[in-house]
Amino acid sequence: SVICIVVTAILAACNFVTAPIIKKQEEAANSAAYGDILPGATNLVEVSGTFPATVTKMMKDEGGAGYVFEAVATGYTKTPINILVSVDANGKIIKFDITSDPYPESKGNAADFEALYTGKDLPPADTIAGCTVSSNAFKAVLNDIFTVFCEYAGVEKSDEQKLADLYSAIM
Repeated sequence: SVICIVVTAILAACNFVTAPIIKKQEEAANSAAYGDILPGATNLVEVSGTFPATVTKMMKDEGGAGYVFEAVATGYTKTPINILVSVDANGKIIKFDITSDPYPESKGNAADFEALYTGKDLPPADTIAGCTVSSNAFKAVLNDIFTVFCEYAGVEKSDEQKLADLYSAIM
């Protein structure tokens, strides 16, 4: 039993010493990984909170470049579509990136959606003709991202946006 106590103490000490180092390395890796999607980001840190089911992760740049969201949409095949979305401090979509496209040859593929949403203000209103299910899924995800963005960035939704939310909830 003495051996167990000694080993436990050594492991606890190792954890105490290495935890801050590991955290810094993870933050640096996140900043590097998301550098393409949020240009100018200096230090991305994960924001913890309760998000809609479609929003799986939120990162905030401590330098003020904006936010990165990881999200999941479900298209017409019901296969999850992973999305990375970066948003500046004013709510403009800097980049919309589909990281997994289960149907790349279909009408309205990833490049079409990326071009459609990149550079737009949240929440977007555009869709791609003939891609109703995917368009609606992406719009729903972007609306969820907009809701989270407003909550965490301290941005107030307009009355029109609040009515749209109410309409979506009722329908």
